[in-house]
Amino acid sequence: MKGDNERRLKVIEDFNFNDLDHLFKFTEYLSGAKFRVKKYDDGTVKVLYTDGDSGAMEFGYSEIYDMDGYQMELIACRWCDITPEYIQQINRVFTKPDDYYDGEVIVFEEPCITVAWDSDERNERIINAKKDRENNVHCVV
Repeated sequence: MKGDNERRLKVIEDFNFNDLDHLFKFTEYLSGAKFRVKKYDDGTVKVLYTDGDSGAMEFGYSEIYDMDGYQMELIACRWCDITPEYIQQINRVFTKPDDYYDGEVIVFEEPCITVAWDSDERNERIINAKKDRENNVHCVV
């Protein structure tokens, strides 16, 4: 079983975050519920969902049910909140992967505070997050 730090590093690599701070900015600080898509060359996908309050989980294909089921893994947290509507949106990524592209971010909720993922704070991490938002993000709300 992987430790928290090992899982975080794997998520950073899989979902193309710049570093640990970039991942934390995405998942923490009341940054709002959202998910990020990872597409592979073989057509498979993964989804990194965050409730925006430090809860994060990765959705992938099931080891038992293959592409007919999902495996969900908490990422360095003890719980992660999600609504049935958000699960339906994530399910759509798996059933219609061609409608999404690698690195795309779907935002369900706006951030609650200004130091969140889309903050105007001037640092490289925020500048990159803003580029992500401008280039890859679609708001569902």
